[in-house]
Amino acid sequence: MEWLSEPRSFIYDPDGVNSSQNSLSHADVLKIFSNFLTTKPMMAEVIVNKFPFIFIDESQDCNKGVVNAFFDLKDAKSDRIVIGLFGDTMQRIFGGGEPELGNTKPNGWITFDKKMNHRSVRRIVGLGNQIRNEYDKRIQYARDGAAEGYVRYFLLPHGVSDKNNVEAEIRETMVEITGDTDWTDTQSKETAILLLEHKMAGRRLGFDDLWDKLSKSNKIKDQISEGENTELNFFSGVVFPLAEASQEERRSELMSILRESKSPLLEASVLDANKEDPLALARVAEHAFREVVSNDKASFRAILEVLAEHKLLRIPEKLQSFVPASEESQVESRPGQARAILEVEEETEERDDSEISAWAEALETDFFQIRNYKDYIDENSIFRTHQGVKGNEFQRVMVIMDDDEAGGFLFSYEQYFGAKELSRSSQKKRDEGEETGLDRTRRLFYVTSTRAKNSLAHVIYTSDVTTVKESLIDRRLARESEIIEFSS
Repeated sequence: MEWLSEPRSFIYDPDGVNSSQNSLSHADVLKIFSNFLTTKPMMAEVIVNKFPFIFIDESQDCNKGVVNAFFDLKDAKSDRIVIGLFGDTMQRIFGGGEPELGNTKPNGWITFDKKMNHRSVRRIVGLGNQIRNEYDKRIQYARDGAAEGYVRYFLLPHGVSDKNNVEAEIRETMVEITGDTDWTDTQSKETAILLLEHKMAGRRLGFDDLWDKLSKSNKIKDQISEGENTELNFFSGVVFPLAEASQEERRSELMSILRESKSPLLEASVLDANKEDPLALARVAEHAFREVVSNDKASFRAILEVLAEHKLLRIPEKLQSFVPASEESQVESRPGQARAILEVEEETEERDDSEISAWAEALETDFFQIRNYKDYIDENSIFRTHQGVKGNEFQRVMVIMDDDEAGGFLFSYEQYFGAKELSRSSQKKRDEGEETGLDRTRRLFYVTSTRAKNSLAHVIYTSDVTTVKESLIDRRLARESEIIEFSS
């Protein structure tokens, strides 16, 4: 009772970047919930009383501990609860799911097969069935009256230099094949280009310099891929809109941004000290800011320095070390100046030198890369990742498969298509019935292939064009007429 009398709190930190003792990552929360549900009888009672029907969507990627805890709950309270799992085990692409879901787990449950595919044309449904034939042999059927549709494979050797132009030519070829001119519309919401890694989008959209520098810190890399880095969001969500509003002289929008971001220049103490012209300091600061952002080659550092010099915005804590230290006494000696120097956003995280080092390099790159990064993260471009597109659908889909450029190790299209042999460790896992990168790649190939409603273009960069072509035909993934050995 003495221990309980002391108030305690925890910080929910879903990305696991907070190192304080009372922080709980998302993984921690899942472990705690799973443990409580299986070891605390009262938790089970609360759940079944409040939620007698529980449906778990995308169950194949639901955390293994959580889904197994629900299996135990169903066994213990079978007369009081109904649990339903929605999902396709062929679309399990994340590492934390239950690998035996749909095979040995759960036992004795009723299974419903979704055999009708209402999304895609016949050819794409057929391709999905053929990919599954190597896994669980489940098949689907296209709707009566569905069109035949289009699937094409473009095979290119590694080392192609100008991939942007090559891929643009491929889209033009798809226009000729399908008669669908929207293949070349890079603003179309019904077209998706799927990439294995975010950095591949950076190279195609023009924010690769920024991405490469920040990705040197693993902590930042994980955050920026999800659009969850505080410092980068400061630039993309506050500074960039402010720059656009300033350049286009949209005064009301500019003031709205400054108010929402709690600009030190709009504090009551500053406005009271300049009663004759309360916004004089803000106008001077905005003019200096506009002069810097009018240079389309301005660096992040130059932008940051003008913001700090004129106290236009609060600077995030981790960026404070990149601007000159302020001296409050000097400012107070000048009547009418902002007393609030550089107010720092509250942070509970400990300093990470790798982050500071990454930002030191990133600040020297061009600021206006942030426009393309923001478009990408906000899904306002046609680029998506193979993993992140699950559940989406588009009229036309181009899938870029390039192991060399992706540089990852979880997936290997070269192995899947036979251009590269399995490693000894992977072969051993395969012989022992364990999951390999080949299994993950097959599922990913299925996911990307089945996103298209009408036409699909697979672009495969490979070390062995001939072997990949033969593999596609032998495994009936492609008809010979669908394969194009493409050269720019």
